[in-house]
Amino acid sequence: MKLKHITESRGLLVYQRRYPQRVLQHPQIRSPLFKRSLGLRSNASEEDVLKAWKAANKVFEDYVSLLELANTDVLQQARKLELAQALLAANDLQPGMLAADPMMSTEQNTALREHKLQAVLGSGAFEDLEHYEHHEWQQGLSP
Repeated sequence: MKLKHITESRGLLVYQRRYPQRVLQHPQIRSPLFKRSLGLRSNASEEDVLKAWKAANKVFEDYVSLLELANTDVLQQARKLELAQALLAANDLQPGMLAADPMMSTEQNTALREHKLQAVLGSGAFEDLEHYEHHEWQQGLSP
């Protein structure tokens, strides 16, 4: 019998599975892989392996469900940043392109920012924005 997410390490069976993309930004996730020893040797009976697999799979599914409920603001913020990056990329814009360059003078930064701002506005990516006076807009958008 071949079960998904089962690997062998040093003669022991291990449940190993990737976390779903939607929870990878959660602060509890330290690695993209969930790993749990089944506490069985590779020569264990199929019945014991199936029982341990079901238990490990339930632990994984329950843990992912819990992660989706806890710290949702972190996950939502990560998703918003991901979508913002996609919007910029779709319009050939760069994150932080309106931010000041510390190696340039104030006049140079102002001129360069005005030039880049025209490129951003000309891209059409932000046509529905009407509050250009927002402080982030005036200071330069950057993540």
